[in-house]
Amino acid sequence: MSEAPTTPRIVAFDSIDSTNAEAHRRAAAGERGPLWIIAARQEAGRGRSGRAWSSPVGNFSATLLMTPEGASPAKYHQLAFVSGLAAWEALIACGANKQVLQLKWPNDLMIDDAKLGGILVESTRFDGDDVIMIGIGINLAVAPEVQDRKVTHLAGHGSVIAPETLLAELAPAMTRWLAVWDGGRGFETVRSTWGPRAHPQGQPLSVKGHGREYRGTFEGLGPDGRLEMTTEDGERVSLDHGDVALLQPTGAGEA
Repeated sequence: MSEAPTTPRIVAFDSIDSTNAEAHRRAAAGERGPLWIIAARQEAGRGRSGRAWSSPVGNFSATLLMTPEGASPAKYHQLAFVSGLAAWEALIACGANKQVLQLKWPNDLMIDDAKLGGILVESTRFDGDDVIMIGIGINLAVAPEVQDRKVTHLAGHGSVIAPETLLAELAPAMTRWLAVWDGGRGFETVRSTWGPRAHPQGQPLSVKGHGREYRGTFEGLGPDGRLEMTTEDGERVSLDHGDVALLQPTGAGEA
């Protein structure tokens, strides 16, 4: 019988450079979690590919610092999907409209064709221990500009949610989904649940990765978390990373 999950502690800041950066500092000093770090204002946040992610007061910026017991490093990327599901459920529990809230491969939250939030999973090793930092940023009140991306915020769609209210739902949701994931052994359940909450199969998209740009249609999430797509040339490809843009059926727009 597995042990009951440890309830994460919470530390809060009025302002910080980055909650992920603070998690790195604490991990280097010996912290192993589980610990949530939340900030009312984040001054130097970042997303995947090094993009700046500004988070003023009213938006949600938090990082879960944890040790991935029983998981191999090859499975850590799956935590983006675990976190996406937890964030999706927490937002719905707080009153967001599940008819428009959508997950995007591999780590974004979307409303229609605009980015609502993102997830940054980082891993490092200190004193022989693997440590994971799961950073989650969500535009609750305002939508700061992001380079090359259309962005939105929940308040603009009629849902007013305070960051602390969201964390109260997100923390237990993460605990539940981490238990389901079980170090990767339960990823099939994560995968089958993620699919209906994400952009649908057949969605036109482009992916920049592996030294080229692929254009085609989304075919689903692979058994290991890879993006499956069919290119415009009819080639079936499976990608483990890439910068994804969702396209309109005409190819005229992207998100």
